[in-house]
Amino acid sequence: MKLLNVEVAIIFAGLAITGEVDCFNVNSGASTKKVPYTSSTALRASVGGIFKRAKDSLLNKERSREDLKIGIAGFYDRSSELWEEVWGEHMHHGYYVPEDRTDHQQAQIDMIDEVLKWSEVDSANPPKSVVDVGCGIGGSSRHIAKKYNCKTQGITLSPYQAKRGNELAEEQGLKETCNFQVRTCVPIFTLLFTYP
Repeated sequence: MKLLNVEVAIIFAGLAITGEVDCFNVNSGASTKKVPYTSSTALRASVGGIFKRAKDSLLNKERSREDLKIGIAGFYDRSSELWEEVWGEHMHHGYYVPEDRTDHQQAQIDMIDEVLKWSEVDSANPPKSVVDVGCGIGGSSRHIAKKYNCKTQGITLSPYQAKRGNELAEEQGLKETCNFQVRTCVPIFTLLFTYP
């Protein structure tokens, strides 16, 4: 089963890009308007969102997909810088073989390579383009782009992660190869997992 190939990239290319965030009325929970994303907007949205989430949690209220997207994006906007300081550019666990391995960054790269091996991607069958859904700050995308000389498109809900991924791509000479954007992939996953 080949997961990282051109067909996957074409499917995801039809998803809409968003550079806006929904604002919610804290009392009613209703969406009020879309506003361009800025750090001060994020701060106001996150403070209001914290109170709304606490109230909804206490009342055991189910959250909408839009509420979940905003909550996830806010979490990663606030925590990604710390994660990068601790884990480096890969925001995922590693492949720890042998078990006594202590080089966590190499273990993270080995995890990417093991997943590629599992999906039958290698130098004899290299990907032409890759979509990295939930890309974090793009460490996996940049590794794959360097290893296989292919184009990568990273998708994240976090404006901070997309911005940081693009900064790192430019610093590493991959600006023309790697691109990171704020997008959602819920429509395609709904289609994939509800198809009979």
